[in-house]
Amino acid sequence: MKLATIITPFLFAGLVMGNAFAGGTNIAVVQVQKILAESPKVKVIEKRMEREFSRRKDEIISKGKDLERLERKYQKDIDVMTDSEAKRLERDIISRRRAFKNIQGEFKEDLVLRRNEELGKLLKKIDEVIQKIAKEEGLDIILKGNVVYVSKRADITNKVLARMR
Repeated sequence: MKLATIITPFLFAGLVMGNAFAGGTNIAVVQVQKILAESPKVKVIEKRMEREFSRRKDEIISKGKDLERLERKYQKDIDVMTDSEAKRLERDIISRRRAFKNIQGEFKEDLVLRRNEELGKLLKKIDEVIQKIAKEEGLDIILKGNVVYVSKRADITNKVLARMR
């Protein structure tokens, strides 16, 4: 029973692919990771994101430096402080450290969400370009992603990259 469950999908895939090749089906491959690594649009997105988030990043860096200064002051002056001053400063440091971690986390979350938004738009554009090429060249099936082997004739990644430029 278990062996049949495991083998059946492979047999089905083999039949489908066998029929596709026998019928003269044109298949191509697109390596999306290569497109993302080489596309100038990715660099434009990165620059836009840097501009968009630079002010917040600078604020976080500044707050981190302020916190470090306060911690150094605490370490340096603890011997000359009264107990109440030391406890007050220690509570202030703990509070600031907590707030600092919160704004760092929010920043990272916002950055990831925004990057995913932009990459989602780019991936949609890549899919549109792939579909145009497929229609123009009479391709029946396009595989996205990594494959074990693809001939240069079946790899349309560079065509997609050229259109993206």
